[in-house]
Amino acid sequence: MKPEIRLVRLIEDFRVYSASVSPIFFQKKPDALITLVSNDGESPILFIEFTTAVFTADHELQRYDGVVGALKNRCPYLKIAPLSKVSAYQHGGDVAFDYLFPFALAYKTYGPLVFHLDWPCDSGGKVLVQREYLSCPPLDKGFVAIVEFLLTSLGADGRVIPDALFKTVDEDVRFREWFRTLEGTTLPVANDLDSNRTRWIRHHPIERIDLLELKINRMGHAMDPERGMLAYFKDLVHLRGGEIVAKLRFVPEKSARYTATSGERAIREHLASRGLRTPSDFLFCFCLGSGLGGENEFRRLEERIDTSKSPPELDLSEYVSSRWTGLNKPLRTILTCARALYLEDAASSVRIVLRWRDLPRIVPPSELLITPIKRMDGIGEDEVTYIAIHNVLRPNGFSILAAS
Repeated sequence: MKPEIRLVRLIEDFRVYSASVSPIFFQKKPDALITLVSNDGESPILFIEFTTAVFTADHELQRYDGVVGALKNRCPYLKIAPLSKVSAYQHGGDVAFDYLFPFALAYKTYGPLVFHLDWPCDSGGKVLVQREYLSCPPLDKGFVAIVEFLLTSLGADGRVIPDALFKTVDEDVRFREWFRTLEGTTLPVANDLDSNRTRWIRHHPIERIDLLELKINRMGHAMDPERGMLAYFKDLVHLRGGEIVAKLRFVPEKSARYTATSGERAIREHLASRGLRTPSDFLFCFCLGSGLGGENEFRRLEERIDTSKSPPELDLSEYVSSRWTGLNKPLRTILTCARALYLEDAASSVRIVLRWRDLPRIVPPSELLITPIKRMDGIGEDEVTYIAIHNVLRPNGFSILAAS
C-alpha cells in the first residue's frame, strides 16, 4: 500500500515533538526532517539541511552541530549545498578548505549515516533552481536513492541500522565511492590547527593539559559560525583524546560581540557607565549577551566568583543544570563542547574563567509516541512569500528570478 505523505511546518519548540524527534530539535532545528509514522510510533529517518552559501570553511563548519544533533540520535544526515557557487562580493573566507573533512569526521565518529549532494550551478557560478519552486534545487536522483536506501535499512524499532545501510549503499556505485572517499580522507591533526581562530597549546598554563583554544567572535546571530565549529573541533580533538576551551574577547569599541542580542542595549549602557574594569563587568556582558541570565541572575552569579584564584573563576554547574532546558542552543553548545570559557580583555588577558561539570546531556524524555499535527491556524513569512509569488505576481505576468 502506498504510504500517505504529510507536509508539516516545523517549529522551534522541542517539547511539541515525539520522544524520538524531540532530542534532535533540542540540539538543532533542521531545514527539513523526514520521519516514518506507524501504529508503533514515529522514527526520524533523514535530517536535511539546505544552503546556497558560497563555499568557505566557516560556512561548511557552522552546520556541524546539526550533524551531531542528527547522528547522536541515530538519524541520518543530508546536506545539499553548492561546491562551485561564485560570490558576487569580496570575502575573506577560506576557500581552500576540504569540504569532505566534516563528513569524514562524522563518518569516523558516528558511522555511515552522513550524505552530501551538490547543489548544481550554471557556468557563471550561480545556483540552479526549479522552475516552479525557486528556492529549491533541481531534483537529484541521488536524493531519491538515499531515501530508498534508508527505507530498506530499518530495524524493528523503525530506526536506520548503520551496518544495514552500509551494505545497501554498497550496491550503488555513486554512494559506495562516497563512503570509500570518507573512509580514506585524512583529517587535520589537532596540533596543526593554528589560525586566527584556533590554537593548539601544549601544557596550557591554566588547564595544565594539552588542548585546543577556539575563539568565539560573537554571541548574536545564533553564534554562527562558531556554534558549529565548537561541535566540529570537539569531535576532531576527541578522536585523539583532546579537549577544548572556548574564549570570548570583549573590546569596548567593538560591538560585534553582542550586537543583535537581547541584552545589547543593557550592555551598551553598562559599558558607557562602567566600562570593563573588573571580572564582574565581563560576566555582566556575557550573561546578558549569551542569554545565560538577566541582571538579577547576574547579581546572584557575581556573588559566587572565586577571587582567590588567578584568574578569578566561577563554577556554573549548579546554575546551568537547574536551567538546562531553558538555555538557548548556542549556549548549550558551549557547555557541551568546551571544558571552560575564558572571558578576555582587549589585551588578551583572561579576566574570568567560567567552568562547569556533570551537566545534563540529554533532553527530558517526551511521552509522545507520535508528533501531534493539526491544520495551520496562521501564516508566516514563508507562506506570505509563496502566496505573493504564486497567487499574485505570476498570474499578473511577472517573471520571478529568485525567491528567498
